[in-house]
Amino acid sequence: MNYNYNNNNDYIKQLKHPNNIEILCAEPCIPNCSNRSNHYNTISKSILDMSINPIDICRCPYNSEANLFSKIMTLPHAITNERIEELAQ
Repeated sequence: MNYNYNNNNDYIKQLKHPNNIEILCAEPCIPNCSNRSNHYNTISKSILDMSINPIDICRCPYNSEANLFSKIMTLPHAITNERIEELAQ
């Protein structure tokens, strides 16, 4: 699911197969980042090849400061553990 919709209940309620949706809960970039496609491709490559560090191959000028978790959690699309539990119900 596009991380911009993480906290949009109206959008989430309209999903046809919510149990098959992957949620990016700590996306380090700004909302509506123009490099989002590159982020997804980079993360996919790093999952397939664990020797690849996504930070090394995907440098986005919009990423949060050093991808600090505390900074990421201030972004409007970040979701908490409680939100994840709510979405899982």
